[in-house]
Amino acid sequence: EQVKERTINLEKQFEKSEKQRIATLSVLTDLNKTTVNLKAEITERKQAEKELTKLSTAVKQSPSVIAITDLDGNLEYVNPKFTELTGYTFEEAKGKNPRILKSGEQPDEMFKELWKTISSGKEWRGEFHNKKKNGDLYWEMASISPIFDEQGKIINYIKVAEDITEAKKARKELRKSEEKYRSLISTAAEGFWMIDINNKTINVNDSFCKILGYTKDEILGKTPFDFVDEENAEIFKDKIFKAKAVEHRSFEITLLSKTGRKIPTLFNATSQFNSKGEREGCFAFITDISALKAAEKEIANRLKEKTALIQEIYHRTKNNMAVIKAMLSMESRRSDNEFVKSTFREVNNKIQAMALVHQKLYKAKDLSNIDLKEYIADLTKMIMQSYGVLAEKIKVNLEMNDIIISIDYAVPLGLIINELISNIFKHAFPNRQEGVISIRLFREKDKTINLELADNGIGFPKKFDPRKDGSMGLASVFSVIEYQLKGEVSIKSEKGLKWHIKINDENHKNRV
Repeated sequence: EQVKERTINLEKQFEKSEKQRIATLSVLTDLNKTTVNLKAEITERKQAEKELTKLSTAVKQSPSVIAITDLDGNLEYVNPKFTELTGYTFEEAKGKNPRILKSGEQPDEMFKELWKTISSGKEWRGEFHNKKKNGDLYWEMASISPIFDEQGKIINYIKVAEDITEAKKARKELRKSEEKYRSLISTAAEGFWMIDINNKTINVNDSFCKILGYTKDEILGKTPFDFVDEENAEIFKDKIFKAKAVEHRSFEITLLSKTGRKIPTLFNATSQFNSKGEREGCFAFITDISALKAAEKEIANRLKEKTALIQEIYHRTKNNMAVIKAMLSMESRRSDNEFVKSTFREVNNKIQAMALVHQKLYKAKDLSNIDLKEYIADLTKMIMQSYGVLAEKIKVNLEMNDIIISIDYAVPLGLIINELISNIFKHAFPNRQEGVISIRLFREKDKTINLELADNGIGFPKKFDPRKDGSMGLASVFSVIEYQLKGEVSIKSEKGLKWHIKINDENHKNRV
């Protein structure tokens, strides 16, 4: 009985102990869950704090103005950009209404609309003309939105704004420029024509309408092909519609007026392309060149008349000089006196030197200048031919640069060259021995023309002064160079004779 009773007691104690163990285990289990949840909550909170730190840093470093207000619109937070822009510190702005920045130029209706929008849970966007702490005015573009809690209740308002003062100024200047250009285009004497990507006319000015005789409404919506014939349509296709890059193109094209009259015009066109390189249209300035074309035709007709007149004058001059030369040759053959024959030959050479100038001018592109290098070469050849057999023993070395010279210089230079070469044949080689004539022609940097004519003959006698002791021909050489051509001349008589003539090419003026 005692054992039985003890056993029952032990069973009761065990049962009680087991209940306590189970209860303890349950408590431990709950404690473990609580610990796990607490750790998760701590981790989550740390993560949230980390994200909040990032967000706070981003707000502080934001290039945009960020301000948070309470439900009454009083400032609770402003970032450093707010202070930088407005001049108000956080302490100065805290608790104040953002309207401390109001410049006085904005109507109250705008603020009423703003408050109505954000209090209904919607975003408001618009521009503010604000005043800084120091009184300076500025413009900002702002976005104001409500902030909601988990239950969807509005708890705050946040404003994100950008300083657009410079952008507003730029837009204002751009509008002024656009108005200026529109005014220039609308009042321009040249016609203005703009077409879109479908080649439809989208804008023209009054001058373009005047050129074609249409009203603006009659032109808008038309394509360029409505104003040209088939031949000129190909010009449009080639010059404008086949363009592959933004470039300026200038070309002539004939347009058809409302009455069907053909109007020659000068097109200055530019094709427009987008960033993808796709053509978006074209604009052009058009000039009516009808008067210019008529003037060109008149000038062409007059030029033909002048050309015919010049040809007639040239032929008559050539024929007259040929007659004079023939008469002199006839008189020369009648005399047996060598001096007389020599004199006639020199006169003939001078006539031919002048006739050669006219021949060069006739072949030249203008009536002011001739090629001096070519003229001297032909003149030298002609003079040597006049001396026949004697010239066969004389070698001529030519070292000449291309120089274009006025007719005012060509004729006197031709006479000078004729005189000097003739003197060489008459005096430089008395025993008819072989000799060399050298002619050098070049221009200095200051445009001074240099002509050097030399021979390897006997030169001048000792104490011979060509200015005083020379013939009338030599005296005329000095006179022509120094007084007529305003040049310089020097002579060296060593191992022959060398003439050096300098002429300033800037003294003459073109005749045409």
